[in-house]
Amino acid sequence: MNIRVLTLLSLFALAPTCASARGSLDQIAQGFASGWALDERDGQTSVVVHFYGDGPAGQGGRLLGTARAERPRPDVNRATGIVGDHGFRFRLPAGFERGQRRVYAYAILSGRPNPQLTGSPKGGAPGGPPPATPPATPPATPPATPPATPPGSGPAVGSLDA
Repeated sequence: MNIRVLTLLSLFALAPTCASARGSLDQIAQGFASGWALDERDGQTSVVVHFYGDGPAGQGGRLLGTARAERPRPDVNRATGIVGDHGFRFRLPAGFERGQRRVYAYAILSGRPNPQLTGSPKGGAPGGPPPATPPATPPATPPATPPATPPGSGPAVGSLDA
């Protein structure tokens, strides 16, 4: 048997044991993080997604919560060829809901790698405070009008002092 064929067969034989989760953090909008995640080995298994804020997992990020990828996503089924409900939607806590701080998302499968989802992180600067709201500008007040000077009391126009 050809070495290339044997190597290729070995890779296909190992593929099921190396398969992991994959997915995408599609958007942060209206207070929710949404996207999809699936188990490449078993499309019927619902993947749990962990959300971290202000930094990656294990590197200073704080766990914001979890969601299960079990919402219908026919577009994902068509694109991947893996049938199942793979969508997720997670309500973000205060301070993260408008995308002003970074959100990291990971697909979690027990005993296998837990990859960061494509499109993650989303949002503003890591660890940064929400963007400052500009102070309200007071309405412009018209400049004060100087009082009218009576004729003959001001400096003479067109004269030179010697």
